[in-house]
Amino acid sequence: MISFTQHPIPLRWRWLLCLALSPAVRAAAAATPASPLVVGIFESPPFVMTARERPSGLAIDLWEDIAGRGQIAYRYRAYPSMRALLDAVQAQQVDLAVTSLTINEQRARQMDFSQPWFEGGVRLLVSRQHR
Repeated sequence: MISFTQHPIPLRWRWLLCLALSPAVRAAAAATPASPLVVGIFESPPFVMTARERPSGLAIDLWEDIAGRGQIAYRYRAYPSMRALLDAVQAQQVDLAVTSLTINEQRARQMDFSQPWFEGGVRLLVSRQHR
């Protein structure tokens, strides 16, 4: 197992490597200009933001870099909720989804994920009086 915190590969390339190894991205490589991939998105700042003309954010930038390098044609389809996006993935209405999503056991049984490429570092602190 590779330790990404101690590996000499630059961080940007590690993200690309993780997504490039995902089944969804491997399937995406088969897309042709006549059949662009449908990329489902759900707004989740700073990963996906839709307030401008084009979607933006960390996950959007990463996807667009991967798609550009692989010459993968795609179009975005926005969803109003995480549930709607997940339902679209399961119903194969989208080829892949780009958003901030926690991988849990139930979801992992239903769909394929890339390797996590961002750790938020959220921690809870409790005073000694409340332990």
